[in-house]
Amino acid sequence: MFGFDTKRMGDKQPENILFHWKCLTPQNTYIGGLETRIDKLTCPPGNSVMVTLSSPDCWDGKRLDSADHRSHMANQYYDGSRPDSICPRSHPIRLPQFTIGAVYAVGEGERIQDWYLSSDRMAGMPQMPAGSTFHADWYGAWDEPTMAIWMANCINRLLSCSAGALGDGTIMRRPSGYGLVANPRLVPSPTRSAAAAGAMPGMRK
Repeated sequence: MFGFDTKRMGDKQPENILFHWKCLTPQNTYIGGLETRIDKLTCPPGNSVMVTLSSPDCWDGKRLDSADHRSHMANQYYDGSRPDSICPRSHPIRLPQFTIGAVYAVGEGERIQDWYLSSDRMAGMPQMPAGSTFHADWYGAWDEPTMAIWMANCINRLLSCSAGALGDGTIMRRPSGYGLVANPRLVPSPTRSAAAAGAMPGMRK
């Protein structure tokens, strides 16, 4: 898992605030700057709120997991001595970086200042600023032969494999009705107990 650590609600954790919210126009330009919370954005109806988060990309080379599911990994950084980023000595092995993004359309009459994530307001937890608890959890559910092809080409051969390409001229099949716009756009909110049980971050209004 990466991004905000929901097991440390209320703690300052700048090392985990690796995401940015921004206002995206239909022309794929941005309004304003980058923010770490939704309610700091200016994003009128007709535009979209976008958030991106990248995984740590440095491994300690020893542990496949850790008690907090985080400390065996670290992030690259710039030390000022060279133009590219480096891994810390404690985590010297550089790994491919995974980036996840989500886009939420702003409809007519909607105010993004009223939006928040389910993980911002979990039952029994401190209420957090809107959008400040964005995080991602990874679950391995690959088809093994497909993952072997992806590893051989996209990872080991460093080929570009965007949009489901596997690096060998094939691409993963997309389900019927696949699209970039959710249909329906809004769905009923799950119960607070479901969010407290560890539901993935979802937008609320």
